[in-house]
Amino acid sequence: MFGRVSLHRSTIGQPDTFGNIATPGGLKDVALNNASAGLDHTVTLNAASVLNVRAGFARFFWTRQLFSEGFDATQLGLPASLVRGFTNPLLPEANIEGFSGLSGSGMLRSGQNSYSLLTSYSRLAGRHSWKTGFEGRAQRLNVFNLSSGSGTFGFTRAMTRGPDPNLVVQNAGVGYASFLLGVANTGQVNIASGHTLRNFYWAGYVQDDIRVNRRLTLNLGFRYETETPFTEKRNQFHRFDPALPSPVRNPSFPNLTGGLVYAGKDNRQAYRRDGNNFAPRFGFAFTPFERTVIRGGGGLFFAPFGTGGDGTNGSVPDAGFSSTTPMVASLDGLTPFRYLRDPFPDGLTLPTRDSLGARTFLGQSVNQWDPVAVTPYTVQWNLDIQRAFGKDFILDTAYSANRGVKLNQVRQVNALSPEHLSLGAGLQTLVNNPFFPNINAGGLSRPTVARQQLLLPYPQYAGVSTFNSSSGNSIYHSLAVKVEKRASHGVGFLLAYTLSKSIADVRNSVGANGNGQNVGLNTTVQNWYDLRSERAISEIDATHALAASVIAELPFGPNRRFFSTSRGFAGKLIGGWQLSGVSRSRSGQPLAMLATIPNGGNRPNSTGRSAALPSGRPRNEQVAKWFDTSAFTQPAPFTFGNVSRTLPDVRGPGNWLVDLSLVKDTVISERWKLQFRAESFNVMNRANFWQPNTLVNSTQFGQLVSTTGLPRVNQLALKMIF
Repeated sequence: MFGRVSLHRSTIGQPDTFGNIATPGGLKDVALNNASAGLDHTVTLNAASVLNVRAGFARFFWTRQLFSEGFDATQLGLPASLVRGFTNPLLPEANIEGFSGLSGSGMLRSGQNSYSLLTSYSRLAGRHSWKTGFEGRAQRLNVFNLSSGSGTFGFTRAMTRGPDPNLVVQNAGVGYASFLLGVANTGQVNIASGHTLRNFYWAGYVQDDIRVNRRLTLNLGFRYETETPFTEKRNQFHRFDPALPSPVRNPSFPNLTGGLVYAGKDNRQAYRRDGNNFAPRFGFAFTPFERTVIRGGGGLFFAPFGTGGDGTNGSVPDAGFSSTTPMVASLDGLTPFRYLRDPFPDGLTLPTRDSLGARTFLGQSVNQWDPVAVTPYTVQWNLDIQRAFGKDFILDTAYSANRGVKLNQVRQVNALSPEHLSLGAGLQTLVNNPFFPNINAGGLSRPTVARQQLLLPYPQYAGVSTFNSSSGNSIYHSLAVKVEKRASHGVGFLLAYTLSKSIADVRNSVGANGNGQNVGLNTTVQNWYDLRSERAISEIDATHALAASVIAELPFGPNRRFFSTSRGFAGKLIGGWQLSGVSRSRSGQPLAMLATIPNGGNRPNSTGRSAALPSGRPRNEQVAKWFDTSAFTQPAPFTFGNVSRTLPDVRGPGNWLVDLSLVKDTVISERWKLQFRAESFNVMNRANFWQPNTLVNSTQFGQLVSTTGLPRVNQLALKMIF
């Protein structure tokens, strides 16, 4: 029997870039507290059978501390009546196009518990090696997640762009000018509610390894798994029913449908359980002749069910229990209506819980978990040929593939149909609002509204998002060649090369990689009515990847080539040194081109020629102009760009890193050993550039403006082993 208990506490933070409370992101410290315990018991039932039982518990609790906590927003000129309604006193967040943002207002308190039980039974029976088992897991997630608690406002060039605000050019409008004038294009204040989520996961499997003969072994397996939908302890969430008769039907929309339905005692689940998760597996190992092994296999593997979220409450669609007050910045998207000096003259919208039923959040954006979502899964297959040469060398060549099916993404189901784009500027025309005065939030609370709003599938809402829509697909192929020299005579090395390609029609979101200015890998859907056009090279695709590592015991000290006769203190000082290094390089990732198109898509037009430029140009020329920017043009308003989600022929900069380490082991006694480590990461202090700016409207279009990864980092460590 084996038991383990571990506790870990740490605090991380971000640099105080501005040296004041307006530092972008606003995050001062994140306190992380982890605790886990495990118990493992193995019982030998007889000479051929073994039973193993494992139980575990893990808790993860974290909180955020913000730079501007306690700030009085009336110092900025905001009305005192408004500030008193803020959930937490912070400096309001401002996002300014073309400039660094100001502050951040993400308040978080989250505790997550996981309980697990795993059992397995193994039995040997002739040529068969059977194994069967069960896995059960219970999750408890407690979360209070609030963004925009003191207001978030966005300022773009649109409000200071002219003479035609629908015409987007690089030198028209300035986001900072919009900020100084107090004319935001978006704004909101949130009030959040805490939640306690619960769900269960269980799986069972059976596996048989069959030794057909001394050259061939087969692996057959089957697994079934399922996960219950999340429930909330107090039933504080909703789902969106597209067929529900709307309470704001009127002569203009006599058959209007769509509304919120809340969980209750008899209907606690927001989406159905997917019980069709059957996963067969197959594998083999074949030795056609000595020193050569061929291995292969395939199987179906299910991924965790995705539950994305918004900034009000994390992952829980709980409109009514939380509330959002949107700023009506403009009625037509062109003319300012509300100003920063008094962004919410009607006050903040307070939570109404479920008392309003289907009237909740009318005129605003709502979200939901997909009620009929399917668990995403991958189909994987591979073939590997391994050959040994001499005493120490191995050549390994492997093909592997992975097809993703029903991948999750956040889907907008209240998007304007492309057939209406032909109305052009007529979409922005103000018309009589048939929902006035029955809707009292957002743009639909005014007597007039832009025609575009009334042409949406659910015109009573500003937006309807489905977090975990199972509508994505991907495919990945790779060929990997590896040469390995096993450690002998004090030296070992590994050289591996991978050629691969990844294609997807769903976004592969890549984070900032250590730099908040990084852009270029997070794409969005251009046309929700044509998802087939989203199929393109994946944002995370890297065609070539090369890795090399070496480890060498230095030939100094007792029983070594040099100073072999040294003994005592001198021998301990000279001997026991080991040098190792790792080099990693990859080719660039594809570029995702972007464009700001009023009431249209989000990608530019191509002129029909490649944007690739010669790679051998001087470094300063590459930084100033990574690709041919003249290969793209700004689409007209109310249209879609014709460029694919990512470019097939132009990629960003590659990446190369080298790490070195020097380790010395000193044996003090039979039970005690002292280890010294000197390590240098990115030892060459190489600046690896991130993706270039790919926004065709930006003044930095085509330029390399940021780096990725860390500069050289050196560290020393001393460890006593006993």
